[in-house]
Amino acid sequence: METLRSEKRAKFEEKLKNSSEETKKHFSKVKEIKNDSSLTRAQTHEKIKALFDALPDKVKEEVNSIKPHCGPCGSGHDHHGRHQH
Repeated sequence: METLRSEKRAKFEEKLKNSSEETKKHFSKVKEIKNDSSLTRAQTHEKIKALFDALPDKVKEEVNSIKPHCGPCGSGHDHHGRHQH
C-alpha cells in the first residue's frame, strides 16, 4: 500500500513540475490549508473548495488533469474533499 502511494505521489510531483505557475501556487495553497491543524475538516473542505472555485477555467482544467487519482484529500475523496462512491 505504501509503495502504491509513493508511486502515485511521484507521478503527481512529475505532472506538477511541468504545470503552470498558477497551478503550482494552487497546490501549494491547498497543502498549506491541509496542514493547518487549527482548521476543522469542514473548514478545510470549504477553504479548498473556495480556492478551487476562484480559479480561472483554464487552471481548473489543469488542476483536474494532474490531481492525484483519489484527490489531494486522500484516498476515496475528490479534489473538494467529498467522498467518492
